[in-house]
Amino acid sequence: MTYDPVWDPPSTRVYVFNATVWSLVTYGTAAEAIEQTPGINIVEKDTFFFAADGTPLEAHFSKPAYFRSNGTAYTNGVYSLAPGTGRTLQNWLFG
Repeated sequence: MTYDPVWDPPSTRVYVFNATVWSLVTYGTAAEAIEQTPGINIVEKDTFFFAADGTPLEAHFSKPAYFRSNGTAYTNGVYSLAPGTGRTLQNWLFG
């Protein structure tokens, strides 16, 4: 796991929302969220990260995640989190 040296990741809560199964998990730090969230979920565009205030965080891959179309292999890649754009957590949950 790596971090963008320009951006200081949040030292408080990071929320991980999976829109497919409508689940929300809270982690104490960005490092915990990265460690527990497979990159392949992000590539499939069903998992989203949010800072403690609900603003979006974006995953930036330094080593890409991929999934073989025949389902025989995949890799989670290596990614970091940075401030992002798009829907807030509040908008996902209550919008």
